[in-house]
Amino acid sequence: MQARVPALVLIGRSFRLLQHRLPLYTAMTLAAIALQSLLYLRWSSTTAGLAITSIVTPLLTAMVYAYIARDVRTAPDQMPPWERALERSWAVIAIDFVVFLTMTLAEAYTAGSDLTGFVLGTLLIGLTALLIYADAAATIDDGVTPVLLLPMAIWRSVSLGFHAPNFQRMLFLAAAQILFSAAIEAAGAYATHLHQSDAMTLLIQTALACLLTPPIAAVTAILYIDAIEAERNAGSRP
Repeated sequence: MQARVPALVLIGRSFRLLQHRLPLYTAMTLAAIALQSLLYLRWSSTTAGLAITSIVTPLLTAMVYAYIARDVRTAPDQMPPWERALERSWAVIAIDFVVFLTMTLAEAYTAGSDLTGFVLGTLLIGLTALLIYADAAATIDDGVTPVLLLPMAIWRSVSLGFHAPNFQRMLFLAAAQILFSAAIEAAGAYATHLHQSDAMTLLIQTALACLLTPPIAAVTAILYIDAIEAERNAGSRP
């Protein structure tokens, strides 16, 4: 069996790819922060702010996935990265919403003192891990019709999670996402402690979410591409 590339090597590669297009990713991140801030200030509602974040942040994620995949692939891409991201963004938004809900429930259950709740929360963390590649699959994979894009992306992620080496990395990414969420919540709590307004607190959380999105998305994309290449290589061997 061919040895897999170590995860740390792949993580290093993802950050080098981020550096390769740093001006582009910086511009996209700043544009996402500015757009969310302007829209939030326009409606001045926490609910509206969360709704805006649930759309703009996944779009930024899809953009990073598309450009990372373009830089990794040797074959010509079927469409420009920005077009791929926009075309697949609806699926990324839907998947990220499901993952967010699953992760939120997992955090709530595991934080309680009830044993049943802790067990359920642990199972939900496992489910979050199984879904962690779904948005990357929705953006990166070719040859899928729009009607089947969402279910095929979910199945692709879950099927990869059935293999222990993949699932270990998927658990790592799920843990990173939970830490990501905790950092945003901590930033909001600290802003509240400093007596910042609700608007300023949400803007701080929005900016932090956008800043953390490119590195998380880049690592996810590289680990996903490595997983599907390992699967392809395994299938090509007798």
